[in-house]
Amino acid sequence: MTHPTVTTARAAEIVGVGYEVLRSYLKRVSAVTSGCFPASTSRAPTPKTTRFHA
Repeated sequence: MTHPTVTTARAAEIVGVGYEVLRSYLKRVSAVTSGCFPASTSRAPTPKTTRFHA
């Protein structure tokens, strides 16, 4: 079974945001989910990203 594909430009159009906005968002999400950067929001504590804690 093949999955449908769309370009980033088309996805941005579907969602209703600019191409650069979607591209920046995807880069940020990718970096957070790969473990490069811890996820953070203004009020949420930064999660512990290691298995061992002092």
